[in-house]
Amino acid sequence: MSKVFGKACMMAVTAGMACALALPMAGCGGSAGQGSAPVASSEAEPEKKSDSKVQEVAVGEAFSVKDRYDLSLVSAEWLDEIGVSTDYLTWTLAENEEGSSYFVINGTVKNMAAQESSLGQGLKAKIEVNDKFKFDANVVAAKADGSGYDHEIGPMESRNLLIYVSVSDEIKAEFKKAKISLSVMKEEFNEDGERVVDFDAKPMKTFVATFE
Repeated sequence: MSKVFGKACMMAVTAGMACALALPMAGCGGSAGQGSAPVASSEAEPEKKSDSKVQEVAVGEAFSVKDRYDLSLVSAEWLDEIGVSTDYLTWTLAENEEGSSYFVINGTVKNMAAQESSLGQGLKAKIEVNDKFKFDANVVAAKADGSGYDHEIGPMESRNLLIYVSVSDEIKAEFKKAKISLSVMKEEFNEDGERVVDFDAKPMKTFVATFE
């Protein structure tokens, strides 16, 4: 046997051994990228659910939470002061302060609960002006006799709703829009029928409307 032939034979044997060792992984003579294809997952990504406790409403649209309130947000205006003036009395809820005005949202509310409700606890309002300036707003109802405003509203009673906040004249001058978030809260009562305040309570539902 010639040295050349012996050398070639040895190279063939070596290549064959290398191929045999490589078979379990990739197969001899196959391309480097071949192998088991990745298996696509049969599990679909969970669908993102919208927050059912937040609902956008249009100005003038009626909305409600069962056994709590029927509501609407009807109009908005700027006032120097808030109060009632008749032939018989003048009653001021909020006096004018120099350098500021009141942004007022007018609406309606009906208490659908079986007991008296306090709007100071049952409704929480936040107002955001121009997507920037945020305020905690006051919520009251007009008295049935037109003599002023208060927080208490009896079962199945309907009232005019007033939501207001004091805003600086500088912000008022740049006013473009205001977004109100009105949250309906649950009211709890003890065995004696007295209202129990829960400072950590979460809203039952929040309604969002925009005034422009």
